[in-house]
Amino acid sequence: MAYTFKQNMVSSSKYSIKCPYSMTPQYITIHNTSNNASAENEIKYMISNNNQTSYHVAVDDKYVIQAIPFNRNAWHAGDGANGTGNRKSIGIEICYSTGNVETFKKAEANCAKYVATLLKQYGWTTAKVKRHKDWSGKNCPHKTMELGWDRFVKMIQKELDALNGKTTATKPTPTPTTNTTFKVGNYKKYVVTTDALNVRRTRNASSQVLTTIPKGTKIYVGYVMYQDNSTTPKGDLWGGVTYNNATGFINLNYVKPYVEPSTGTSKVVSYRVRITADSLNVRKEPNATAKVTTTVKKGNVFTIVEEKNGWGKLKSGAGWINLSYTTKL
Repeated sequence: MAYTFKQNMVSSSKYSIKCPYSMTPQYITIHNTSNNASAENEIKYMISNNNQTSYHVAVDDKYVIQAIPFNRNAWHAGDGANGTGNRKSIGIEICYSTGNVETFKKAEANCAKYVATLLKQYGWTTAKVKRHKDWSGKNCPHKTMELGWDRFVKMIQKELDALNGKTTATKPTPTPTTNTTFKVGNYKKYVVTTDALNVRRTRNASSQVLTTIPKGTKIYVGYVMYQDNSTTPKGDLWGGVTYNNATGFINLNYVKPYVEPSTGTSKVVSYRVRITADSLNVRKEPNATAKVTTTVKKGNVFTIVEEKNGWGKLKSGAGWINLSYTTKL
């Protein structure tokens, strides 16, 4: 897969709005656009308006388009006027994160290729590649993280190795040492088996406790990794969760797989939920591959009239949402 590189640079008359400070880049920050627009449309919109929000590059399945010089900052990281993300990192938006997943993956692949060229240019390693979330805590790049951030970094490393004339050996997924129910990367629904399960800030038993989950609670476990974000056996396995508006990590020794009482059947219900994700897809059918009909935002409240396999049908008729990204009211 090859992309076409283009430039559509912001006018210098807008530097005071879009990129007011000179910059010597130290990092690359990855974003997802949270819409279904092309790179050309993203860049045209960004350079034509007078909003402060800005970024250096947009990438889709065909193009890599630069809009701001790398010796100027951009307002993309959400960490303030003097934040490292805003003042010292190159902001790159990956397009189509709410559209067709295969098109998005092509955009990701192009981004991985392009980021690898920047790493080689600056003499950097993949340690210089950051998520928007690393600077401000925002759930971005949402789709890339959903598919697996570590997977994306490995894509970049593979491209960088190719540029440097190396070959990257494919390593098998390690077998968990503490709980054979889980494997690195799993994402499923589980039930808490201990009286009060701590949700911690990081994947470590000494990390700050954000909240606790009562015994018997059913919860979706996100991307699974070993202690301290290791993908090779190290301590216990930990999974990402969102509970009581707190997003953190749980030790997977204290949960077990949840078995739906009637797989494939729907249940008529009536209750309200509040969206906890920054942006959540509404899909035509109750599954992650169904067509996206619209998106809803964090804090929105909706009435659920039917449940099926962890999805809830909106009373409005707009479609289905994944209930793991909601709080029941």
